[in-house]
Amino acid sequence: MWKLSVLLILVAVEVTWAGPGALDKMDTCCFSFAANPVNHKKIQSFYRTPSSCRRPGVVFKTLANFSFCMDPSKKNTKRVIQILQHRQKAAEMLKRL
Repeated sequence: MWKLSVLLILVAVEVTWAGPGALDKMDTCCFSFAANPVNHKKIQSFYRTPSSCRRPGVVFKTLANFSFCMDPSKKNTKRVIQILQHRQKAAEMLKRL
């Protein structure tokens, strides 16, 4: 019983020491990439993983709120990013009118 108590205390200290965003950082790195090409019509947004990650990646978020990683060096990934950036610029221009 005392071993469980010590373990719980150590876990609590580790999470506290790591800070509030520490658990989120695990979600921002890509450890594997989706193999299939991306359909830009189903993508809501994207972001690039931080430089602190071992492998660079692009995280796409679908309209259904599902996120997945793609290899940023792949041709399809670059094309979808360009389309999404163009879509975002067009939306910003419409807001100004």
